[in-house]
Amino acid sequence: MIMQNVQERLNSLPKDYLDFVASDFTESLATQIATVYQLSPASTKAIANGILYFLLLYLSKQDFINYLEQSVGMEKGNALVVATSFFDILPESFPWEVVPEDISSDIAELEKQIESLQPLRTMSEDMRTDQATDTVYSSSQEELLNRKQSTPSGPRWDTDTDQ
Repeated sequence: MIMQNVQERLNSLPKDYLDFVASDFTESLATQIATVYQLSPASTKAIANGILYFLLLYLSKQDFINYLEQSVGMEKGNALVVATSFFDILPESFPWEVVPEDISSDIAELEKQIESLQPLRTMSEDMRTDQATDTVYSSSQEELLNRKQSTPSGPRWDTDTDQ
């Protein structure tokens, strides 16, 4: 439903404005803001999402400022400075009227789904984990070698396990 809603919104935008929204403007601006305010990668992504919501006319000016405070965790003064600077650099042809539609619950639901995803494990993270606490087998090599074998040591060619 959310993607269909966004797709309909994109289809309703003028071509030149759509090109602006689809450009790397959102990500580069979010990165610049996060660098200035020393924010985490998660906050950078939240800023980029907020900019996109605003550009797609889901958020008003005040809603955008509130979004920066609540979703990004910026102080009110910093959120106001960022929002004002952002509003000042938008093209003159920007359609300032927010399309009346309440998608805040959809946004909240989508953000919860994103937060609930398990983070990806990388090889470098696995290498940094403490090998002593990350055991795979419950027995040691010594226990395996010294354990009395309960089955014959010869090869078994059959698949019958009742022998």
